[in-house]
Amino acid sequence: METKSQIHQKSSYYIVIAACGVLLGIVFMGQSSLYAPIAPFVREKFNLTYTQTSIIATVQNLSSVAATLMITTIYDNLGVRRGLLIPLVCGVASALLFCFANGFIMVCLAGGLSYFCFALGGMMPASLIMKRWFMKRRGFVLGLCSAGSGITSMLLSGWISARVAASGIASAEMVIAIFVAVGGLIILLFIRNTPEEMGLTAYGSDTGAGQTETKKKKKVSYVNIKPLSSKEKIIMCAAVVCCGFTGFGAIPNFTLAATSLNYDPVFVGGLIGITGALAIGGKPFYGVLADAIGAHRANFVYMTAVAAADFLLFMTRPGMDFALYIVVIVFGLACYAITTVGVPIWTADLSGTDSYSKNLKTFQTCSTVGGLVSAPLPGIIADATGNYGIYYLMLGVCLIFAMFTIAFMYGKHTRRVNPSL
Repeated sequence: METKSQIHQKSSYYIVIAACGVLLGIVFMGQSSLYAPIAPFVREKFNLTYTQTSIIATVQNLSSVAATLMITTIYDNLGVRRGLLIPLVCGVASALLFCFANGFIMVCLAGGLSYFCFALGGMMPASLIMKRWFMKRRGFVLGLCSAGSGITSMLLSGWISARVAASGIASAEMVIAIFVAVGGLIILLFIRNTPEEMGLTAYGSDTGAGQTETKKKKKVSYVNIKPLSSKEKIIMCAAVVCCGFTGFGAIPNFTLAATSLNYDPVFVGGLIGITGALAIGGKPFYGVLADAIGAHRANFVYMTAVAAADFLLFMTRPGMDFALYIVVIVFGLACYAITTVGVPIWTADLSGTDSYSKNLKTFQTCSTVGGLVSAPLPGIIADATGNYGIYYLMLGVCLIFAMFTIAFMYGKHTRRVNPSL
């Protein structure tokens, strides 16, 4: 018979698993966010054109798509714990390749491995693990996991930029390799595929919390009253692709955009840390705002702010430091939230129960395609014009189109449940 101490020790493992989920975000998702601060230094060291830097981004996005397609096969066959060895190896290999890179091809390969690690080791395994371990507080725990990459960006972006400026790219990337290796090994040491492996059941499974949480989730502000037609789905897909332009392009290209205006790379790398810090709160606040006033109104707030920041960056000139601070604050609070939090909410509100899963997969794919399609554009535009201003003008226009499209679909296909909203 187990003692009270043994029972308490087992029960505390829920906290250990939640911590492992946060570490997944910090380590595997976070390592990819550290490319943005060093991108200007990579361009300078290897004398790359802006178009070549965009090709690197394209390779990164293609690697992310490839990893996404392989996720189910890998984790179904290997289990999450053994499957995480793959992103661990890829993350360390990426950093080491950056250390010894001698040209454009090796930089592309290193960038591709970094994003393969990001896609394969981030939210998907975290979602799989948390779904098995938590029936109660699952949304809260997943929110903590998604905040992990923001923590990494907040704490390390400025330091990485300063390290590269002082000691070179290899010195900083060696630190990243050690960071991924140590963090990944800690995860593998403590993570477990199911609570049954520890003699436990899912947290909240014995209290009826699962049913309570499901009921709460169904209390949405808007319900679908008419399914989207085929033509309307195509229009919505176009809107989500436009959101993908911003979600995958606005922040990753910010360092190159700012340095193209002759701002100091170390200063700009510090600004990226601000976006990471703000993203930690920006994503959950979008959900709170959507619950309070409706997702289409939350979209208006977030998308208007981001579009305005895009237009401000288009007009920014050397010496306008205040503009850069405004842009990073808005980008940090809103950019990632629009795609990571917004897309599932829009899908739920605009879909019937029988079409939700299918529509969610379609719209999430469209968001990724938006990032993939737009990846070559900023470099091509910058080589032609000398800076990234036109690219951010394009992002702002596309986001306004998406905002009005989604608002129109809400007006046509949903009905308020709470008349006070």
